Amino acid sequence: MYRCTHRGQAPIGNRLGYWLLLGALSLCPAVSSAGPGTQRLHIQLPTQNLSDALLQLAKQGRFTMAAAAGLLKPHTAPALEGHYPIDQALSILLAGSGLSFHWVGANRLVISPSKITPTAKPAPALAKPTSAQTLFRPIEEVRVTAQRHNQNLQQVPIAVSVSDKHQIERANLVKLDEIAQRTPGLTISNYSLGQPSIHLRGVGSNDDGAAMDASTVLFVDDVYVGRISTIDLGVLDVERVEVLRGPQGTLYGKNAIGGAIKLVGIEPSAENSGQLRLGFGNYHSQQARLTLNGSLDQQQQWLGRVLLDHQQRDGWQHNLIDRGDKQMGERKHSVRSKLAYRPDSNWQLRWSFDASRDDLNSTGRIPVAGRVPLKLIDNSQAPQTATEIFTELGGDYRHATNDLRGYTDRFIWGGSQKIDWQRPGLTLNSISAYRHSQFDWLEDSAGLPASRTLQTVDLNVRESYRQYSQEFRAHWRINDSLQLLSGLHFMREDIRRQELYFFTGSQARSKQFNRSDSAALYGELQWALGERDHISLGGRLSYDKKTLQQIASNGGAPAIILQDFEVQSHNSWQDFSPRLTWRHQLHPEFMFYASLAKGIKSGGFQGVPGTLAAAQQVIGPESAWETQLGFKTLWRDKLRLNISAFVTDYSDLQVSQFRTIDSFGVFETSNAASAKLSGLELEFVYSPLAQLSLSGSYAYLNARYKRFDASNGQNYKGNRLRQAPQHSFNLALDYQQRLQQGQLQWHLGLQYQGESYREPDNSITIHPSFTLLDGKLSYQADNAQWQLSLWGKNLADRAYISHLYVIGGNDYALFGTPRTWGLSLHYKL
Repeated sequence: MYRCTHRGQAPIGNRLGYWLLLGALSLCPAVSSAGPGTQRLHIQLPTQNLSDALLQLAKQGRFTMAAAAGLLKPHTAPALEGHYPIDQALSILLAGSGLSFHWVGANRLVISPSKITPTAKPAPALAKPTSAQTLFRPIEEVRVTAQRHNQNLQQVPIAVSVSDKHQIERANLVKLDEIAQRTPGLTISNYSLGQPSIHLRGVGSNDDGAAMDASTVLFVDDVYVGRISTIDLGVLDVERVEVLRGPQGTLYGKNAIGGAIKLVGIEPSAENSGQLRLGFGNYHSQQARLTLNGSLDQQQQWLGRVLLDHQQRDGWQHNLIDRGDKQMGERKHSVRSKLAYRPDSNWQLRWSFDASRDDLNSTGRIPVAGRVPLKLIDNSQAPQTATEIFTELGGDYRHATNDLRGYTDRFIWGGSQKIDWQRPGLTLNSISAYRHSQFDWLEDSAGLPASRTLQTVDLNVRESYRQYSQEFRAHWRINDSLQLLSGLHFMREDIRRQELYFFTGSQARSKQFNRSDSAALYGELQWALGERDHISLGGRLSYDKKTLQQIASNGGAPAIILQDFEVQSHNSWQDFSPRLTWRHQLHPEFMFYASLAKGIKSGGFQGVPGTLAAAQQVIGPESAWETQLGFKTLWRDKLRLNISAFVTDYSDLQVSQFRTIDSFGVFETSNAASAKLSGLELEFVYSPLAQLSLSGSYAYLNARYKRFDASNGQNYKGNRLRQAPQHSFNLALDYQQRLQQGQLQWHLGLQYQGESYREPDNSITIHPSFTLLDGKLSYQADNAQWQLSLWGKNLADRAYISHLYVIGGNDYALFGTPRTWGLSLHYKL
């Protein structure tokens, strides 16, 4: 056993440039011969100067520390809360600083630049893997900012799912819908690239009008991205993806009634590095990606990071009418860049810019259920259903029969500025952002040729979007048991949307020009009632105003727009959304929590109204109250298990339907329903061996209408909500094998989504269940200079529906991508 003696004041200054930063406390316990870094502490550190954070850690751990004069000054340490060995806490605090540590003697620590080779043996947490036993780290702490400040996931009293950059890389996840398949309660399907249908715990929106909003919002580096046409489903250069399940009105504001999805990008660091990724696969898929990162000056005050990415793939669906056309192909160019300036330990300024250009060809619509016969060109023949016509033409999910070459062309770009200032006990943040998008989409909605039936419809959507937002945020740590988070948020959105519906010999047109202005004041107070209990109470006061101009022309069309009109409408809404949470630490590795929260979705005006009366109708806000219970546990660094149960009551549910008239119809949106949702969600990671990990999730969801009086006179009370599968789960197996000059990494993933419904009438438009299997095999060289990977998705080559909708009483589907595979090379420059 080692024993340390009391030190009062640490000596300062010597010819080697090292000075002792802190002396140990007068009472210093014995330290095991396993090393002082293995001692486990309960740590609560706010975001602050690195020197202050290390000072507090050394005081608590009762060890001395030395560092070169000025070495720690320019760096900021993240907030840290939870139970950690000292070595792991040090690794987290020093991450991204370019500094490392090593122990000298029983209880003395030396901080030095990473390039300096320490004279003592490095701490085990930083050692290079040399055997199969060190290829996998233990189940590590997951840091999230779900509550607007940095926390341990296991200390957050809400249901949060996290996919970090290591999981994303291991499973080769490139789109948000792939992450959704691995997140309990989350489903994402695409009517088109610019119209994703995102549902969380059965809550979502299908009205894409200029004055309507989504029910689950996306945040990119804390910047609100509310308009669905501006959501980039690509996952590029992200540190992690956080999915907050359930109403998040207090901290995330309007339209987070179903939940919030946060993309947290990788920040630039002082390490000068570069990576090149090249890939190819079936359907002539190609990918090239270049990432550069590093310091821009000798003082490491300016840091930069940039990513350039190109992806393309030929179509896998053949067009039987236009035989030279292969559909479902895509091409995309993206750029991500970040710049950070740290003049001193109190200030940090960050700028980011991102842009992407999507170019897709036709996405063939496939008739899958025919209930209403269609009139044929040849009047002498009896009407046929859409599926009968499709089958006669030889169609299946790989062979489409549309006679229009569609396309999708979308350009998105945006930038933000973040200013952070902090001192002990106080952090101030300013986030300014601008986002812009242009969306142009042409598609054959019925998927049948005009040479066979008169009842076809083609759709062209053009939309321009601009968003300005500003948020001010303050986090006060009043004392060890009390802290306050507060903020102000302002946003303006300008949307210009035109939809053209082409029928045989006629054309209907709808134009909408909407301006939305919103403002919110929010705050949340957190109390620590001793070491075991914490209570949070918060609320958000919000104001939302929309001004909409609408122009519609029938143009002789048989449906969609039934009359010509021009009208201007406006309305405003106010709301207060509170939240109360309580968490109890039963054990250092077992936490129980309960919460009561409200969420709100903005009111608005219907998209593509068929009549003047429908255009003038105000769609009121919908609200939800959720009660949630859960627990989170980490057992012996081998099993992390998080379980949550919830009950949610929805009022004034905004419901969008396509009401059938003859073989076409009109869109209708109204506050037609209330609903009750209940469910159970489970997530786990189990690592029984150092080189083996098993992870997964399961969700049970019972989402039903309590009241639903449809415009057609039907009562859908008791029916299930749309896009709300009762059962869904995923499993993933990861294994690493040590070889003589490198390591082999295996990944196998299984995802299941149960049957769901796409209409309040559960007897029609039923989305079948599906199961997908994917895998990845990677070899990485010992020096981590390069990695070669072989990956595959939908390995069983299952035909499955990714999106389903109804037109004129008949069901049409977009099918998911069949089996794909590829080879990729990662090389460090």
